[in-house]
This record gives sequence, structure tokens and C-alpha cells, in this order.
Amino acid sequence: MAASKKAPSARPGDVLRIPYEGERAVYGRVLQCDSGRGAKARGLYLIVHDRDAAPGDDPSQAAQAPRLLGPLFCTPELLREGAWPVVGQVELHEAERQLPYFLDARGLIDYGRERLPDTPENRARVVDEYVVTPELVVSVVRAARGLEQWYPGYDRFRAR
Repeated sequence: MAASKKAPSARPGDVLRIPYEGERAVYGRVLQCDSGRGAKARGLYLIVHDRDAAPGDDPSQAAQAPRLLGPLFCTPELLREGAWPVVGQVELHEAERQLPYFLDARGLIDYGRERLPDTPENRARVVDEYVVTPELVVSVVRAARGLEQWYPGYDRFRAR
């Protein structure tokens, strides 16, 4: 019996290559993984850098490029399928570890769904909560590069 191929996984600090047009690609960076109860990631909290990938790029240089999109909570299908390969690992800065907070029916919560005190400092980190598909990420990158129409709804994905 042949050994099964292990599904790729991601961890905070991983640099991803995100193709958007033929061989053209941008870099993404994993801020957090939501692995749920199993070993495979259910979602990736990531940013997309405003830098096209080039042969011989150093992942640490890519991670220093300005943000184009995010942070975004993205489903991990293309990572698992190998279409968004991990090309490096760069430790996160303290500011990158400060994930946004959300509001739900119970009040303020963090990325791990834990309740938080309702303070002005915590409220300043609140963003709308949404999940995006990898295909939508690619479409927004393509629009930012002038290859597709930019829709007003894409504004919420811009870097913050």
C-alpha cells in the first residue's frame, strides 16, 4: 500500500506564494492558523504583501514589503492543494501578532473566540468578521494589479 501524501499545513510566519496571472504571483504571510479539532487548518489569518514574486527572492525581503490586503481570514483549500506553496518562514513582529477583535452577540471576542473586556483600547481593534475564499483573494489581487475590475466591496479587504 502506497503511503499517502501529507496535506500541507501552515504556521504563523509562513510566507506563501499566491499566483494571480500565469507565472505572476504575490506573497502572503500567515499570521495565525485556525486548526480546529483536527490536524488540518480550517482557516488562515493572513496578509498579502504588495510585492510580486521574483526568482531568487528572499522571503524575509518579501515579508518587509507593504501590505496590499488584510488581515484576512481565508479558507485553506489552495494551501492544501499545493497551489499556494509555503516558500519561507519569517518570524512575526509583535505588531503582527496583534490580531483584530470582533463583535458578536456576546460582546467583544478575540480570534480564538474568547470574551474580552469592553474597553476603548479593545474596541479600537474591532473589525468586521468575514471569511474569504482563496479565489476571492486572487480576484482582489488581480483587480489591484489592473487585470480585473475593482468593485467597491473590495475596499474592505485593503490593508489596515
